[in-house]
Amino acid sequence: MAVSQSSTTPLTPFETFLNLRIERFSPQGVTLVLPAQQATLNIGGTLHGGASVSLAVIAARRALEAQLTGTADLKIQVLDQQVQFIGTTKLEPVTIDAAILKRGRELAFAEVNLRKKDCSLVSKSLVTLRYAQGNPAADREIMPPSIDVNNHLPEEWQPGPFSAPLAAKGFGSTLGQRIMHMGDGRSIVELPVQAFLLNEAEHIDNAALGALADSTGAMACWSLLKPEMSRAATTAMHLNYYTEPLAEKLFGLGEGRWQSAESLASRFQVVGEQSGAVIAEGQLLFRVVNATPNLRS
Repeated sequence: MAVSQSSTTPLTPFETFLNLRIERFSPQGVTLVLPAQQATLNIGGTLHGGASVSLAVIAARRALEAQLTGTADLKIQVLDQQVQFIGTTKLEPVTIDAAILKRGRELAFAEVNLRKKDCSLVSKSLVTLRYAQGNPAADREIMPPSIDVNNHLPEEWQPGPFSAPLAAKGFGSTLGQRIMHMGDGRSIVELPVQAFLLNEAEHIDNAALGALADSTGAMACWSLLKPEMSRAATTAMHLNYYTEPLAEKLFGLGEGRWQSAESLASRFQVVGEQSGAVIAEGQLLFRVVNATPNLRS
């Protein structure tokens, strides 16, 4: 693993995969830099919304870690995340600043800002984290909800018109995502196990869930519309994280819920293929320019 010069803590495989650099690591906050690279852009050539979500989680964890340096056997768990997508950025470096707003005995609240080269905001996140030494609450931890994934699979698969181009280009493609279904107001997106997604416990890094959630929610919104390529963007997202994913294939299950002019909303779940565990769930707000409803949905 690569080691940041600003911290004695090794970069995780996912952080290394993203080519992140830690520029500042102190109790007052952390600063990460994402280099200009094609791998984290979307098919339209701007920073992928899911990449922004992932970067915010990574920075929030690092900010809390910086306040707890020296704590043995420290475990940090992401519980909740709210993201507002304020601007866009193309092929240029992105600076990620994170600071802990408040830290209690078990919970911490972080603010994360992504900025482009001219310092204008790309996105703003509020992240709630839980931290502990070892696993003292294991005996009272409630297992996450679970579902039978097979009950949520369609009788007829409709990959939709975006499946092939998104599999060939963009951040989702970089992660190995595959759009399996996008029709009748529903979406299913697959994320296979990849070595760079695994943490030291051989579980999938929670920070990697942002791209799957974003793609699932966006495709669920698109499934409400006529299948026409148009300018679109995620404008807001809210996620609850329930547990750390095992090393198994993950599915994003999405449902389009609402449309008003160019604004659409969906809800989604991230579940394990074999375990059926609901790892995360949330809602997404999406905008499609000149959106045309699909009256058959």
